[in-house]
Amino acid sequence: MLTTILLLAQLQTQPGSEPVRIVRGIQVEIDRSGGRELERKWRTTLSRAPTDARAVLAVATFERNRYRYERADSLLLALGAMPGASNAWRAVSLIGRATWRALGTDVPTADSLLIAARALAHSASAPDIEAEALLVLSQVRQRTQGPQAGRRLHAEWWALLPARTAQDSALSLCQLGAIDDQTGDTSGARRVMQGAELAERRESWRVAGNCRLSLAQIADRRGFTGTSRLAARKALEHFTRIDYTLGIALASQWLGYVEVNSHVYASGKLLLEQAIDAARNTRFESVEGWAYSGLAQMYLDLGDLTRARRYASLAAASHERRHDLWGLANSRRFEAASLEASGDFVRAVAAYRAAQQAYSAAKIPALAISSLVSRAALQVRLGWLDSAQRTIDEAAVVGRSSDAWRKTEEPELRGLLALHRNRLVEAESLFRVTAVALNWRRGRQDVSSVVLAAREAQVALRQGRMALADSAMGAVIGAIEAWRTRPTNAGITSSLAQLGTNWSGLEEVYPDLVSQLVERNRVATAFDFVERLRARDVVERRLRTVALIRDSTLATRVLRPDRNEPALVNLAELRQSLASDEAFVTYVLGVDDGPTTAFVITRDTVQSLRMPTRAVLLPDIVRFLQLAQSGVEATAAGRRLGAALLSPVFARLPTSITRIIVSPDGELHRVPFDALRMSDDRYAAERATFSIAPSATALIALRVSPVSPGTRVVALGDPAYDTPRTTRVLSDGVERAGFLGATLPRLRYAGEEARRVAGFGIRSTLLLGSAATEPALSFAAAGDAAVVHVAAHGLVDAESQFNTALAVAPGGGGDGFLTPAELSRLTLNGPLVVLSACRSTAGQVFGGEGMRGLTAPLLEAGARAVVGTHWSIGDRSVVPFIERFYALMADGSRPDDALRLAKVAAMRAGVSIAVWGSYTITGDGSVRPPLRRKGSGVALPWNRTSTQSQRDTSSASPR
Repeated sequence: MLTTILLLAQLQTQPGSEPVRIVRGIQVEIDRSGGRELERKWRTTLSRAPTDARAVLAVATFERNRYRYERADSLLLALGAMPGASNAWRAVSLIGRATWRALGTDVPTADSLLIAARALAHSASAPDIEAEALLVLSQVRQRTQGPQAGRRLHAEWWALLPARTAQDSALSLCQLGAIDDQTGDTSGARRVMQGAELAERRESWRVAGNCRLSLAQIADRRGFTGTSRLAARKALEHFTRIDYTLGIALASQWLGYVEVNSHVYASGKLLLEQAIDAARNTRFESVEGWAYSGLAQMYLDLGDLTRARRYASLAAASHERRHDLWGLANSRRFEAASLEASGDFVRAVAAYRAAQQAYSAAKIPALAISSLVSRAALQVRLGWLDSAQRTIDEAAVVGRSSDAWRKTEEPELRGLLALHRNRLVEAESLFRVTAVALNWRRGRQDVSSVVLAAREAQVALRQGRMALADSAMGAVIGAIEAWRTRPTNAGITSSLAQLGTNWSGLEEVYPDLVSQLVERNRVATAFDFVERLRARDVVERRLRTVALIRDSTLATRVLRPDRNEPALVNLAELRQSLASDEAFVTYVLGVDDGPTTAFVITRDTVQSLRMPTRAVLLPDIVRFLQLAQSGVEATAAGRRLGAALLSPVFARLPTSITRIIVSPDGELHRVPFDALRMSDDRYAAERATFSIAPSATALIALRVSPVSPGTRVVALGDPAYDTPRTTRVLSDGVERAGFLGATLPRLRYAGEEARRVAGFGIRSTLLLGSAATEPALSFAAAGDAAVVHVAAHGLVDAESQFNTALAVAPGGGGDGFLTPAELSRLTLNGPLVVLSACRSTAGQVFGGEGMRGLTAPLLEAGARAVVGTHWSIGDRSVVPFIERFYALMADGSRPDDALRLAKVAAMRAGVSIAVWGSYTITGDGSVRPPLRRKGSGVALPWNRTSTQSQRDTSSASPR
């Protein structure tokens, strides 16, 4: 990352000419005591003699050290224009004007000023000033033209020094050592260490701090995170010792980056944000740009792709303005990684190409290997096999000196390419020669070893070599179980380390492994594999929830609410738990050209089905959702999806099965299964009752969990919103959802809906208007609530849980945004929760376990079941539907049956699919909350008005 040998020209060479002596004396005094007394003396002199060159230079130096750059610039311009000023004085004025520009965006001007300063100093026979100009110029050119350009100018600086001091030697060792390490010379670290120790012995704390930061960067590149953290902390100590704000900003940025890489996210976020504030105050834009890169990395780890892209874009813009090629390359890589994580592989390939080119332009091609590896892997996934071959060959040239490339990355990539070309023997031999091939056989459970084990299992299954396949699958399943249980058995930091690992390789392989196992009659093994993966995804969701909580005690309590995690369910246990009229259907969505697999399980049978790939299903899913939420039924797409996903299931089931519990995968979480068409053109809801379960394990855990002993209905509606909502509050160290300039219109009919729902309660708590706050809802729901109903705006970002919330009224200490993290910390005693808000079941898809939106956190908090929506809903049109749903429950129907019956009634009344198709139930649909039949009041008529307020954020601008 950021080269940190100098913070650009403090004129610390051997005193020679008078200007150098003045600046050096001031700098020493500032570092020793703050320099306030000396500053007063020089300012007094300047006020008495405005044309005194010495006083002008001294005051300008103080102004620059106080980060008042324009004032310093004005004085230095006056100094350079003074009649009779020598070229030496003019050269020093140019160097002073250049240094602060090099910190910001005006790097070309800084470069020009330094060239001019060198020429003036040379003509004045002032080698100390010429050397200073060269030293700063070497730093600028190293950033803009690459390390070799910096090396050449550094050599010229060293040759020009009139008298070399120990400080000069420390500077030289550190700068050259850093350049050597960038260009692949591993001995460079030793020279940097020598420079740091020399500067520390001489108590030259600025130089020592920069040297320690260079050591931190070198250690990080080599994977020694602990060493990197210690070096960065040492640098921060050195800069703090002399109250050097520029250095503190730089050290905070780097230490924050190291903390993020060490998975100490809360501390890292705080340090990076502090670095940004300090950098803005000192106009040290290089630090600001690199701090943005650190935040981009953090949000990538946390799965917040919206913020990751935002910060990567800010970083790229900053580095581009400064002509910082290394920083630009790094930010391009983050942009590519966020595109890959969002599934936009085509654009990600192009972005990785741009990152590679940026590293080459920065003259550090060795750092481009990771971008080449990622690009080649994506090209294989896209089926661009010839392009992947060319990328691998290109990487082989760049990475020939890298052991990691030659021993692991190259053979694994070539093996992957051979596998996709169905050259199984070649693929097997290539996987076996990787450096990590023996690791999984020896019990290693790091991600790279386990992904390779999965690859070997993939090949072995295709070859029919079941002994090897079983051994490799055992290693994979064992590692997944170890990762799943780590939060129960390890510290918070060790557990959070799972978020920094690259799961993409395993996520890519697992659907094919499931398909291959099923094909070879290993159905129980395949089902167990799916359940373990989905259980691990639950743990990852929790980790993402607690990652930014600064209070480690609170984080541990949230992460491990119950140390006794539910035992994983096997096929026999699931079958035994099912009623005679129930079927449990687990989908594993195929990736690339692999098929989708479905397990159809009843009390008496276990069947598996082969279904179309994701590439075949996805266009119809997108088309169906786009039209259905607009009120226009996508009949053709609904028929095709029904034929692909449901007709084969019903063909295997007896007519006595009237309840279907679906455990979806990937984009199938977004599909309203009961709104699909069957072969007889009926809606699926007319054939059976549908509910959603995150997994078999989760379903059974919910069914055995306590049912609310209470009879209270808590109904919240029509919250009093501020306009616009701009509040951003820190709660327990977690940044709450903030929506800059978001306009949340009033939901008048949500109030009527809440009143109607409250009328079904044996006892009721009604929260309307300004009373519909976070604390009020939390308090009411935590008691004896049997039903919690929320009719409000839903704010859902499909790529960011931090931009997702239920919008209620601010007040009582709450900002009005109930985030997923806050929802998961509610204390619920088994109620039915109804989220009558837009897209309340939507959110980020995390593996097979579901979406990290608003539904999953409520189940974790203790809800027995959650009714939510797939898409935006009208404020007025849903009220009659909701009233009928509650009336059916009051008449004795289970929630899942009541939801189906309300849907069928809406269909037959000609109500738009946009109303009834959106609602779904997740969890245990058999829970029966005690409700009373309403003795009075007329049911609302169906509403078919298309123009009405929506309970979403179409006019909001999420931050």
